[in-house]
Amino acid sequence: MRRIHVVALVALSSSGTESFVLLAGRGARWSTRPATATTLSSEERFAEELQGLPSAVDQLRAIDANGDGLGTTAPFAVVLATAAASDAPAAAVAALVGHVARPCPPRRALRAHSFDRAGHGPRQAGRRGCRRRFARGRVQGAGGPPFFSIVRSPRLTALAPALLRARKDAECLAAVGALSARTASDVRCGVAAAARSRDDAQLRAYVAEAAADEDTLKTLDDASLKAAMRGLAKKGDHRTAYSLLDALPAERRSPLLYHGAITACGRSRPIKGRTAMLLWRRMKEENVTVPRATYNALLHAAQGSLTENATSALLAAMDRDGVALNVVSYNVALNSLAKQGRFSEVLSLLEAMESASIKPTEVTFGTAINGAARANNSAAAVALLGAQTSVGLPLGDPAFASALEACLNDPDTAAGASRAAEVLDALAAADVSLKRRERVEELARAAISRNRAAVDDDRLKRDEDILGMVLQNRRVEV
Repeated sequence: MRRIHVVALVALSSSGTESFVLLAGRGARWSTRPATATTLSSEERFAEELQGLPSAVDQLRAIDANGDGLGTTAPFAVVLATAAASDAPAAAVAALVGHVARPCPPRRALRAHSFDRAGHGPRQAGRRGCRRRFARGRVQGAGGPPFFSIVRSPRLTALAPALLRARKDAECLAAVGALSARTASDVRCGVAAAARSRDDAQLRAYVAEAAADEDTLKTLDDASLKAAMRGLAKKGDHRTAYSLLDALPAERRSPLLYHGAITACGRSRPIKGRTAMLLWRRMKEENVTVPRATYNALLHAAQGSLTENATSALLAAMDRDGVALNVVSYNVALNSLAKQGRFSEVLSLLEAMESASIKPTEVTFGTAINGAARANNSAAAVALLGAQTSVGLPLGDPAFASALEACLNDPDTAAGASRAAEVLDALAAADVSLKRRERVEELARAAISRNRAAVDDDRLKRDEDILGMVLQNRRVEV
């Protein structure tokens, strides 16, 4: 009997029975567990033979039975690799990284490593001794949460996959970050853990490191690539997303990865429309299918493109490829055209939407009315307000404000003032709780004052009483 070098904590295995957890550091216990492997003098051969044992528990027993002592960390790396490949639950690896829910580990955990000198069962350890044993292996690693000290690279490399599998992402990042020289497998763990924990800075760093090395890219499976691209898209990091996609061979550039990179372009500030259109053209050249969701992302990103006909080109491509537009497609395209001042195309798209039996939403009408305001077309703005009411969609103050802005800027002052009164009638009838009341009142007063004679006094007085606004320019006596 002798002191063992590694502590084996019992945890649950995939079958629900007791299995393993490792705690690095020096154990101060005696073990009477039987050996299941022949004592070997060669550390390298010993590590190789450990790989043939069925479980980490058996490997630990073999290490414990090796009377020659251990002069290298290779056997421990083998045990950790076995732990990473197993179905160890998160609770087990939580113990491995030093996360103990209570100041003292539970009695069941103590039972696994507290033996008396004769090896006849658990020793009743006091709380002070318990804390001392657990604190002995605890360190602060790489600026992250504490994990048990496994400071040599082979064991850190073996530890990272186990932590990743147990969804201990912060600890996995700390383990990978502590390595002085990272392998492709280490970077893969860093990418996956950073993407899952939404650590934008580390995700950007590990993706850039992976993109710079062909061998590292090969270790990134499809799930890791998708998770990384999803994280970059949410952040709007179009540069890193593009570099990752560009570094991959053509056969690995899936529609989902292209979609993530294009979404990142649309969420970047400013919007990177040109880059999004470049990615779309590359998809076409590589015969990659462009789904409707990606076309919607392209339509959104096209708002930032300096190419005026980008939206029209995308709509034509969707029609040519047989990709049906949904309400999101129409709304994004309407917004893009409205911002470019192409109101005639906005009206044409609304007609196409009606022909396709796509039911418009409040966003649809709000975008179209905003386009009418940009075009200074008060007639269209008022007509769109009426159309929104006719289909049973509630009117909001943004729509009223845009319609009044169209009336204010209409070149025909008399028509603009008269239609402003129509907008106020609709506003009074809608009983809307205005969030931007001062802005609406200001626009209405300015639009009506452009041609006061075109507005009926009684009608205006009634709207004033209903809305509680001062719509006529009157002198107030003090």
